[in-house]
Amino acid sequence: ARQWAGDEQADALVEAWDAVEEGLRFMPIVPLYSNLGFVWYRAWVRPLIPNLEAVPEEERLYYDRFIVTVPNNPNNNDLARDVLFELITQESGQRMADEFDEHALPRLRAAIDRLDELIPTVGGSQADAVFVDLRDRARALLYWATAQRNTCAWVAGVHGFLGAETDDERDERRDYVQQMIDLDVENTRALLDLWETSSTEFILVSDVGETSFIFGENLGENLRRKLDLTERYRHQDPYIDPNIMWRLP
Repeated sequence: ARQWAGDEQADALVEAWDAVEEGLRFMPIVPLYSNLGFVWYRAWVRPLIPNLEAVPEEERLYYDRFIVTVPNNPNNNDLARDVLFELITQESGQRMADEFDEHALPRLRAAIDRLDELIPTVGGSQADAVFVDLRDRARALLYWATAQRNTCAWVAGVHGFLGAETDDERDERRDYVQQMIDLDVENTRALLDLWETSSTEFILVSDVGETSFIFGENLGENLRRKLDLTERYRHQDPYIDPNIMWRLP
């Protein structure tokens, strides 16, 4: 910290590091989506709409061509599952979404707010650079965490709707899904702003083309496509075709 920010700002930098790390420590581990599955299943660029198959195939191609899947994989229309594995249940999805809301996301937002306060007060270009770098990386971490939170909330909301026994329960779950979509739209717009305005290299991307294992330099374009599709298809009722595994390619 002294090397990067100088003696006067070292303590503040350590405080900021600790604040970001605390938010990270409170993040629940979402099966598959907290690691390889986040990119495999395009969690940042895939529209989290109530019926994932409502979007025509040709409009899904921008992300669908890179998903690590097969034509009859349940994950194509149900974020709770991957081939024969159950990743998230309605109950675990609700629990993890609540944990993000109550513990991880508030801490990450507070750490970012503190960095926003510190940046105008630090003297010297070197000290300023390290605080800006940390702030932008923390923003990316927040948007990554929020995408995982919304994946959990999608499962809790959509499966809750499909399993509801009364109209009141269905209405409550439908509203919950729409609240998740509101947050996802806000999160996607914030990520797009970071992508387009920050000089910090907060994510590794491929400069020779997108693959199933890494996003490409077209990330911003894909985020805009996601926003467009989300707004166009967000108001359908939740639906999952339970017979997807029996589809022939």
